[in-house]
Amino acid sequence: MDRETFDKAKLEEIGFREIAQWQLSGQRLSYCLINPGPESDALCAFPNALYAFTCGQTILYVGKTTKGIRIRFAGYCNPGRNQVTNQKCHEEIKSLLRKNASVSISVFSGNQFLRYDIFEINLAAGLEDSLIKTLRPRWNGKFVSGEFVSETEEIEAEAVLPESIAAANVQSVTGRAEKGFEVKLGKTYYGSGFINTGTTVSDAIGKHGEPMLIRLGSESHPGVESRIDRKANVNGTPRIYGGARVARWFQDNFRLNDTVIGRVLTPNQILLVKKISDVGREDMSIEIALPA
Repeated sequence: MDRETFDKAKLEEIGFREIAQWQLSGQRLSYCLINPGPESDALCAFPNALYAFTCGQTILYVGKTTKGIRIRFAGYCNPGRNQVTNQKCHEEIKSLLRKNASVSISVFSGNQFLRYDIFEINLAAGLEDSLIKTLRPRWNGKFVSGEFVSETEEIEAEAVLPESIAAANVQSVTGRAEKGFEVKLGKTYYGSGFINTGTTVSDAIGKHGEPMLIRLGSESHPGVESRIDRKANVNGTPRIYGGARVARWFQDNFRLNDTVIGRVLTPNQILLVKKISDVGREDMSIEIALPA
């Protein structure tokens, strides 16, 4: 497979899904979600996200972020003075839009939950390198020793805008009221890192099989990726599996039989904190080095 035969349709075959379009209002660049809802919100929130910009069937750019689509794309909408990658993409997108071309955003929605023994595999990072080296997208045009450089390498030191600014660049995401729940950490929850959210918030959480992002200690925590399981409990209420990361966070911050407080931020995001007064604090964020 080479750059001549690999196009947007091939991206979709390997698990990419078009979720948004870039748009221009005067000089202001923003993007609009095609089908706003839980699944699109979750794809925008996952920390390890792989994405591509396309025009027609042509792949223009491939990138990856460890901060989530909304925060990463804030840099494209409002590039800083020293953010070379952001400035380049910003101008290239605007140039095409001024010619009435359509520039689409596709996000990898394939299986992100791969393991080798006890180790998690960052599939997005591996795919980014392989796609860029194979396809040599036009906007990934930086060379080092004859090789195309991935966005991860290229923008390692570039700053990103705050999440509050990032949210302003999305045109079709609707706000939702938050709901709370409590879970007593018995031996199974405490040791395995999963929780049952109960009936009180069941209607605020997404459908079975949809992605779930678990933020630990504060909303700025990058999150642990999971899935919603509505088949484990006979009454259909959600079970969320956090695995070793969440179990370790429980054990580092709670004692057995303590109560963890939860907030449903969106149907596909929950926040867990130690007690009500801790909501929004930064001091409980999990101290695990996430994959680059």
